[in-house]
Amino acid sequence: MMIYDFLRYAVFRWVRRTLPVQTSLHFFNHSALSQSKRMRVLRRGLKGISRRATIAAPLTIECADFEIGRNSFINAGCIILNGAMVQIGDGTLIGPAVKICATYHHADPIERAQDRSALSKPITIGNNVWIGAGATICAGVTIEDDVVVAAGAVVTRDVPRRALVAGVPAMIKKRWPSARELGDHHADDTVRFRQSA
Repeated sequence: MMIYDFLRYAVFRWVRRTLPVQTSLHFFNHSALSQSKRMRVLRRGLKGISRRATIAAPLTIECADFEIGRNSFINAGCIILNGAMVQIGDGTLIGPAVKICATYHHADPIERAQDRSALSKPITIGNNVWIGAGATICAGVTIEDDVVVAAGAVVTRDVPRRALVAGVPAMIKKRWPSARELGDHHADDTVRFRQSA
């Protein structure tokens, strides 16, 4: 089996054209070769994966409309249904069994009966985001920078910067001040300290 993997890897390296997504994904999920070799083949099918991103197998992904930034990590068992573009920023951590679903169907039962085709809206996940195990990100959602999504949360709406969201549906449970807000706060403390001295 290992010899077969090496032969397939050699062919993939030799052929310079883009690989079909499902071919590169199958090799990534089932090959016994090293992580770096499997990632190299995966990037041949998914051009939007940064060379400095890390993905753990198994991964399920629908099509090539996918980008992930530098130093980002996707853990094992993630499912990305991307009928529309899914963009993940730099330094983002995605836990095991997270579902990112850009594809959906009509909620209205009459419309769904008349049109059973899948619809899709893009999903954007910012920089330095941490998405906990088993969370679900729904179609059309934008998660801004420095957000934490708790394990098992279902995100149905946009999430502002520096927030922690949890629950079904996900609600904001905590907000962290920005560096500028902290700087202003510390400046106010310094002025108060000087006045009291």
